[in-house]
Amino acid sequence: MIIAPEPRPAKTLPTIREALSHPRDREGFDAGLPVVVEQARAAGDWRGVEEFTQTWWIIACVSMQDPEDRQRAWDTVDDIQRKIERGEEIPGVPLEEVLARRAARREMPTPDGERS
Repeated sequence: MIIAPEPRPAKTLPTIREALSHPRDREGFDAGLPVVVEQARAAGDWRGVEEFTQTWWIIACVSMQDPEDRQRAWDTVDDIQRKIERGEEIPGVPLEEVLARRAARREMPTPDGERS
């Protein structure tokens, strides 16, 4: 369980959306919500909506606590995108390696024998 410092919104979709300080976050929320609801409806499994809510709640907490930091995050995204468009090398771990590490961690059994 994640406990975010105050202030934090209630874990309801309208409250979470209202707490998003950056327009691009609200756009992402608005675009993603109908997709996860339709997937849940089609599959009869609402865990994706729960995950969506939890993810956006965390983003909303960050947004409420430090809107300027959230703006800096989006500025960094824009800067990286411009570098990619210019063909500049971006420092860091390649996405494929990050995904491979993540997949490997998910396959590792936890101490109780369950898969993580």
